[in-house]
Amino acid sequence: MTNDASGGGRGGTLVGTAAFSNSQQQFGGYSLAGATNSYLNVGTGTSLPPLQFSGNFTIDFWAYSTTLTSQYFFSDTSPTISFDTGTAPLRVFLPTVNLTPSTYAPSLNAWHHHAIVRSGTTGQNVQIYVDGVNLGNLAGNPATGTVGDASVWRLGGAYAGGVALHGFIDEFRISNVARYTTNFTPNSLPFCDPVASPISAPTLFANSGVLGVNSATQTTTTTAPIVAGNLAVLQINVITSNAVTINSVSDGTNTYTRAIRQASATTYYTELWYKENAAAVASGATITVTFSGATGTNSNVNIAGAQVKGAATASSLDKTAGVNGTATQTVPVPALTTSPQIAFCSGFWGNLASSNLSVPDPVFTNLYSSYGTGLGGFGSGNTFDWRAVTNPSAFNYAPTWSVAGAQNQAACATFIHG
Repeated sequence: MTNDASGGGRGGTLVGTAAFSNSQQQFGGYSLAGATNSYLNVGTGTSLPPLQFSGNFTIDFWAYSTTLTSQYFFSDTSPTISFDTGTAPLRVFLPTVNLTPSTYAPSLNAWHHHAIVRSGTTGQNVQIYVDGVNLGNLAGNPATGTVGDASVWRLGGAYAGGVALHGFIDEFRISNVARYTTNFTPNSLPFCDPVASPISAPTLFANSGVLGVNSATQTTTTTAPIVAGNLAVLQINVITSNAVTINSVSDGTNTYTRAIRQASATTYYTELWYKENAAAVASGATITVTFSGATGTNSNVNIAGAQVKGAATASSLDKTAGVNGTATQTVPVPALTTSPQIAFCSGFWGNLASSNLSVPDPVFTNLYSSYGTGLGGFGSGNTFDWRAVTNPSAFNYAPTWSVAGAQNQAACATFIHG
């Protein structure tokens, strides 16, 4: 019996001579080794809903093939879906169509990431990716209909038996979302390992207060060390008298990547920048933010940083920008299917009293909020708010306020583990 690492309770049972082998593995110590008339049965469980999808889905895994001839990576027993090389060079069998790319030639005796994605109901709605590269147009699309079996999926075996997996499978994942819609770099970490590398509660490592420098460069210092391997996230709030954009963010060791910006604003905006698997940084290090031009004589900038333990990836980064200049700012962030995960939501509001701000979701950790002159004289009624939540099932960051003018921003970014 094997366990479902996502916590979904869908374990598996080895059939025949299929085995967990330590001779080859992409992650951890073992992988599933194939054999004729042998496979891993993945059941739905008596108290669990069937693994069936009428809409979007993603099935991805790592495979190590010793030969590409006539092998099954997986199938259900109906069958409504299978992925095999029985029809050269590769075939996805679906309820309404068989889809076969023109080429499939991964190197033998090496690990390769495979993904099947259905997104939408029209056009080329099913795609195959190998090592993050789309294998091209698949004649027969669109593929519709319910996919999946009400009872059993077989990993490393055909629905009717006989055909084997020639090699090994590791990190098999089924999702009810379209995870990939363009070429991507497969993650170098396990899909889900909540025990070995949990995401911790975020802790602040920087909070600049108000920087009012008329300059194309703004700096602050870290107030706590950044721990090697952590996900580091910087919130940058900007009020500028000149229309500028942020060009780069660095702590002297790590170069950060923009996660999200409220793009409709040029003189009032909030941004989130991140560095996954950060290198260690000492307390007192200089954080430098460069702009496309001088921020102006009436400009104020605030820089704050938080870090979390547990590797996170931007390959599944979900990000949503808020609406500029409305009295009620609603920023919905849909739940992701992989856990653990963490979401950061950032907001800036102008001409707002603290009593007018309301964030309804109680599961958020308040990293900091500033009201009025609370951050070094930022200006009466100006408010910054930064909050985070770990392992959300679903949530909305929906602050409301009473305010005049259009100086209102909100942005959210969700990072998932692995």
